[in-house]
Amino acid sequence: MHDRPFRTLPEELLLACVDPETGVVRRPDFFNRVLSGAVLAELELCGAITVEDLRIVQLHPVTLGEPTIDTIFDEMSSHIRRGQPGAATDRLVGPRESLDALRPGLPRGIAARLVAGARIGIAALLTKLTLEDWISTGPHFRDIEPRYLEALETSGLLTAHRRRVLGIVPRFTWSVASPEDARRAAAVIDDAVRAVVYGAGPAVPSPRAVCLVALVGASGLAIRLYPGQENRATRDRIDRITEGHPIGAAVSAVREADWKAREAD
Repeated sequence: MHDRPFRTLPEELLLACVDPETGVVRRPDFFNRVLSGAVLAELELCGAITVEDLRIVQLHPVTLGEPTIDTIFDEMSSHIRRGQPGAATDRLVGPRESLDALRPGLPRGIAARLVAGARIGIAALLTKLTLEDWISTGPHFRDIEPRYLEALETSGLLTAHRRRVLGIVPRFTWSVASPEDARRAAAVIDDAVRAVVYGAGPAVPSPRAVCLVALVGASGLAIRLYPGQENRATRDRIDRITEGHPIGAAVSAVREADWKAREAD
């Protein structure tokens, strides 16, 4: 069962995709982009990454305790660290500074130095990626959707149902194991919306609540959770939160690009 004392942003958002009538997980199109952004948001919240000017500029060795996020961060770190001059600082540097600092330690031999230099250069270039670049092209997020679905199945939150299309191609659908888990996720989001959008509660909204609301706006879930004309003002306010949030805005931009690319095909 799911015995960890917290749920991460990707988990909450996936559970919020559950249809309350059927219990089936109905993800909006391009939901992998939402999960990718949610992972970056979770890493920023726990201090594993520092974001400035829409780029990841620092890495810090932090373990969150959620296997999927910890694995993705380890993969990101191993690729980026390959192009960094040392562990003296957590601040990342770009290709030119990195190569200048690492050149004395390159192996001997022209071929070996070329290979090593190329690997270092490619790794250092990752420091130049914007948040949109990470979300749209980051190799660590390529299979993020099935990874999370399988992880939630393992933890007992989701159940997988296998069927075959035309009797040949296997397809999976997913349903929530307990409707209470889906209701709880929706309640967590609603609490965040009330705090961030309407200032409900005695305290300043937490950064986590702001991230969650921004990602709800970026994901397309707002229309499901707050349907109808009577909730139009709430959806508009969620959209404004999303537009002003770096990761939420990046997710929105990438999903919009995905839609345009699909329409052009």
